[in-house]
Amino acid sequence: MPHAVIGRYVLYGQIASGGMATVHYGRLVGEVGFSRTVAIKRMHPHCAADPDFASMFIDEARLAARIRHPNVVP
Repeated sequence: MPHAVIGRYVLYGQIASGGMATVHYGRLVGEVGFSRTVAIKRMHPHCAADPDFASMFIDEARLAARIRHPNVVP
């Protein structure tokens, strides 16, 4: 049962939580009903209000998007 829907992402549960963010597992739902399993990292509200934390979060997302390795699922 979904916990939340954020745009095209359906969140089902929490994987882990740290000082800056929480990682959830969920599904990315496409326009024709296609979907795939994803991990979604969401910043904690108190961190999102800090421009330095927000910048670090975006930098981390950019670095993660560049990872290309046979053992990492795109």
